[in-house]
Amino acid sequence: MNAPASWSRRVAVLVTRLEPLMLAGLGLHVLLRWHWDMPLWLHGCAAAAVVIGGLGAWRPRGQAEAVVRSILACGLLLAVFAAVPEHRIDFMPWPAILGVGYPLMIGLTRSIPAFLLTMSAYSSFGAAWFGWSGAAVRMTFTLMGGLLAGLIAEARVEADRSEAQSAEDAEMARVSARRLQAVIDAAPVGIMMIDRDYTPRVNAQAI
Repeated sequence: MNAPASWSRRVAVLVTRLEPLMLAGLGLHVLLRWHWDMPLWLHGCAAAAVVIGGLGAWRPRGQAEAVVRSILACGLLLAVFAAVPEHRIDFMPWPAILGVGYPLMIGLTRSIPAFLLTMSAYSSFGAAWFGWSGAAVRMTFTLMGGLLAGLIAEARVEADRSEAQSAEDAEMARVSARRLQAVIDAAPVGIMMIDRDYTPRVNAQAI
């Protein structure tokens, strides 16, 4: 029982560290694909994305910050598509990366805003890349992948909650057992009990 629990915690820590890197990675990609015809404000947004993502990976916080980062990443991607249409092809993998990555990293319900923004990128610009049929196919596969990834993330969170509840129940059972033994030891008469697991409880007066 301890090995799966330990693995679950390791996965949770890894996800917490990796999630901010998607925002930082997109911002870094924009900066590395720098062109003179890119507006200056877009470079500023990309630099801010790298900083925000890097800080999030260095010092992880709560789920609310992860949701904000997911919205910022999808907003930056839409800004790139709208501001520099001649360079959209350089960023074609990102709708699928964000559309599947964020549901997997932060869960299905928390990634809904980012997921909707990702789908809007396909609906707004996908036809220019792949034609309507190609955009519809890619949107469908991204939708299916995002839903599956989100369900996996929700199952992992539920497993973590069950693990934490089991640990809490086990600790409460140990505390109750210690209290019961203390009462038995303090009794002025001899007491001998046998628990459900056939563990005997005897005080000094019964010996």
